[in-house]
Amino acid sequence: MIGLVVLTVAIQIYLLKKGMIKSLSFYLCIVLLIPYIVKFTIGGFGILYNQLLQLILFVAFMVSWRKRKTPNRKFMLYFIALLYYFIFIIPFTSTPYSLQLQAVLKIILSFTPIFIAFYAFRDSKDVEYIHKWLTLVCWIMVVYGLIVYATGRNFYMEYLINIYGDISNTSNYLHFMDEERAGLSHRISSTIVHPLSYGQILILFLGYYLFMYVPLKNKMWHWLLIVLIIINVFMSGSRSCIFPMALILLVRVLLMEIKTKVVLTIILCLMVVSSPALFSLVTDIYNMINGTIRGSADYGGSNISMRALQFITFIEIISDNSLLGRGNGFVAYQGDKYPDMLGYESIIFNEGSNYGLIGLLFYLILFSSVFRLMKRYNLSKTGIVYVVAISFSYLLSIIMTGIQGSFVFFWILMVAYLNLHKNQVKL
Repeated sequence: MIGLVVLTVAIQIYLLKKGMIKSLSFYLCIVLLIPYIVKFTIGGFGILYNQLLQLILFVAFMVSWRKRKTPNRKFMLYFIALLYYFIFIIPFTSTPYSLQLQAVLKIILSFTPIFIAFYAFRDSKDVEYIHKWLTLVCWIMVVYGLIVYATGRNFYMEYLINIYGDISNTSNYLHFMDEERAGLSHRISSTIVHPLSYGQILILFLGYYLFMYVPLKNKMWHWLLIVLIIINVFMSGSRSCIFPMALILLVRVLLMEIKTKVVLTIILCLMVVSSPALFSLVTDIYNMINGTIRGSADYGGSNISMRALQFITFIEIISDNSLLGRGNGFVAYQGDKYPDMLGYESIIFNEGSNYGLIGLLFYLILFSSVFRLMKRYNLSKTGIVYVVAISFSYLLSIIMTGIQGSFVFFWILMVAYLNLHKNQVKL
């Protein structure tokens, strides 16, 4: 595996010489195909594989950013202001300084691909290049997801966890393959470690292919990919992904012509009535919603009573410093002191514990900046609906379960769409 790491790092450096967009595309594909649990040691320090690639991108960005201009420079100030806030709170919060500095450095590295996207996207050719690679990887993920569910084994993840599970503290993630939920015999994560992360990334791809990307050819393959994405989201067994996905699909249906809506409704009704499997699926979805509200043990995961307990514990956590929180990295390094939080699966609990109410306000301002971008690019009414639908579905997901490694993909796909709109291109 070390040989593969060396090879991909060499490719990353080589592609940087060919252009930032090529290097960014390679990084995103690697993140989707090689999970973050891959970890190795350099000079006695443990480093995650994706962090090493982020470091390479960061160095390249710092060397070249002054040489390139971007119309999004002002927009980047929202991210920079957030980083300054993270640094500002260090002396005023309780988490040890050394842990906070580590956390801030990781955040800076994780923001780097987003900064590069602002600079790298120049015209439609750049968007087309990254689109082709991400589409290829998306096909790999959803097809492999079907194989995982059909076989009941994730051989790829078993192999990686067997090697890196202990040092990356992820050796228990395979238990999702034994977890039954809402009629599913197990939950899948394909090439991603956690089903929540997998489902959250897929709903972003779903929004991208339904709203942002309009094919002029190969439409059958385009719609087949969309269907496979929907199936994989269901098989992830994550309500925090299934409900936002339903919102995206609802908006897409509402934007269809009336004739198309009627035909689609009739077809779906006939399919549900005639197919026991689809009828069972509809029943399971109803039971999933009911189980979430009532807290049924049959459907696992979070429910209202559990969230209420988490909220009470969250108030306790930030009671000493509600405005600034407990400090950078509190949840990652010290969060297990509060077992009732069960993973802090909400942006409110996670970021609120780390950065306080002011930090949550900064995040809200950051996401609201998407609407300022829409104004800058003078989006059509339909384009505005697209962006709002994806943004709100994503916000719904991260409120329900937190940011599960999808933050970079949300912003990069959004910048890609705005650049396509600017160039009035349909791939």
